[in-house]
Amino acid sequence: YKDVGSPFRVMTEEDRSYLQRIVGGAYETFVEAVSKGRGLSAEEVKRFADGRIILGSEAVKLKLADEIGGVERAAQLALA
Repeated sequence: YKDVGSPFRVMTEEDRSYLQRIVGGAYETFVEAVSKGRGLSAEEVKRFADGRIILGSEAVKLKLADEIGGVERAAQLALA
């Protein structure tokens, strides 16, 4: 499998299936981690877990962040 995705050969269906399993597994792990960490259902997370860029204000609305702040605020919270 060392050359899966190599630009020097044509991707086979076996290659594609292998890569899809890896990406799918990583996606499910991500959804589970966000779901548990933020207290959201997997279905809620999957509504926005599609690779899009989410800005701070939208992240707060989606319950992915508690507040918007800078490095100083993050340090205050971490040291509290």
